[in-house]
Amino acid sequence: MSDSPHFYVVISGENNAEYERLFHLIPAEGVWETWKDGRQYQYLYRGEWKYWRMDDDLAKSVVINRAKA
Repeated sequence: MSDSPHFYVVISGENNAEYERLFHLIPAEGVWETWKDGRQYQYLYRGEWKYWRMDDDLAKSVVINRAKA
């Protein structure tokens, strides 16, 4: 995805609480947008960043994507 550069947040023992909070904030306060291929994702905008998740199940989620807004 060189045409769509982005970063990600990885869940770890050091950031479990923050990761879980961000995971739940995305659907609570995020906005739906359509990506280039037609798929829809919910994005949470915070400052210069936007965040989105690839999985709806926290137990299966290991990364939350982020990119410059």
